[in-house]
Amino acid sequence: MLIDKADISQLEGFLKTEISKAFAQHALTNKLPKTLRFESESSEDKAELRMYGLKYGIFLDRGVKAANIPYSRGSGAGSSKYIDGLTRYANLRLGLSGKDALSFAFAVANKQKKVGMPIKTKGAGTAWFSDMIEKLNLANKLEPVVKREVTIELRNQIKKA
Repeated sequence: MLIDKADISQLEGFLKTEISKAFAQHALTNKLPKTLRFESESSEDKAELRMYGLKYGIFLDRGVKAANIPYSRGSGAGSSKYIDGLTRYANLRLGLSGKDALSFAFAVANKQKKVGMPIKTKGAGTAWFSDMIEKLNLANKLEPVVKREVTIELRNQIKKA
């Protein structure tokens, strides 16, 4: 099942486009689709395509349970990357700054610590990526490529015999 590089390259391009479309409603900086990279491996009995990107895409897709939110109210910590991130979010998404952004960040962190992230799904995630993969029905899209490769391989084996 040695799938040729052109097919893999076409699949990578297709996935990047579809991921960008699916992620659009969640995009703030649009960094996630831009950081995607793929690694492929093909042998006689399998073809594998691995995708890498920014880790927050997984958290957005699958969610984060309340117990795993890295924030403890009243901990007295001098700084928190989590609060810094939420403050930046408040600035970019809502245009808040200074104390307003910080107040928003603490309010969101407190709520997420109770229900998980994202808040609207109570930590269950948005499934933006999982749903996209399911809707794309990749198995059916790959079937002609795999069938073609198997047919070519069978022809090659027959020629050798």
